[in-house]
Amino acid sequence: GYKNEGIVRLLLADKNVKPNLSDEDGRVPLFWAAAYGVEGVVKGLLERDDLDPNLTDEKGRTALVWAVSAGREKIVELLLERHDVNPNLPDHNGRTPFLWAAMAGWQNVVELLLERDNINTHVPDNTVNHGHEDIVACLLERPDVDL
Repeated sequence: GYKNEGIVRLLLADKNVKPNLSDEDGRVPLFWAAAYGVEGVVKGLLERDDLDPNLTDEKGRTALVWAVSAGREKIVELLLERHDVNPNLPDHNGRTPFLWAAMAGWQNVVELLLERDNINTHVPDNTVNHGHEDIVACLLERPDVDL
């Protein structure tokens, strides 16, 4: 499994191992490692030049969405450190990682995403109705947020 980081690291050192291969649902190893918060595996995958961090599953979700929706703050931080991670890719329902974080009430994750210069801060009206006052207060402090 993904929690045996030593074996995964050995596999990732082999250039014949393809990190972008997906399962029948379009999910790649980075999705699973991000969702379960397996930091060492995420780091190992992100070190691979041939990794595409913006791949999507059958619902249009990226590894960043998987990490955000699970509230994996450290994984979100690792993903955002890689310059080619697009933080604005919406899933098939139009939800961006920022919107996922706001709707879930993950304030620390929202703040991490807001550190990116190019983050899409559009929040649909119904998001405010999720009852996360701390998120709304955080967003209201920013002039670039469209509530």
